[in-house]
Amino acid sequence: MTKEHFFSEIKSSLFRGKFSQKQVNGLNILLEATTGLTIQHQAYVLATAYHETAYTMQPIYERGEPPTAQRK
Repeated sequence: MTKEHFFSEIKSSLFRGKFSQKQVNGLNILLEATTGLTIQHQAYVLATAYHETAYTMQPIYERGEPPTAQRK
């Protein structure tokens, strides 16, 4: 599958027909990072990012206690 076909398919099925540039950037980073993985593993990584980022495909700051190094 070409990248263009991939983006076309998920745009309509997962992103309600439109992407923000940040979503495209995040997806491109994930696609590059998963190069060489099996299609099943790539799908798992992308699906996890889709759900865990609330569809933004951008890093999310987790709430709660800061890491030990940041505590005062």
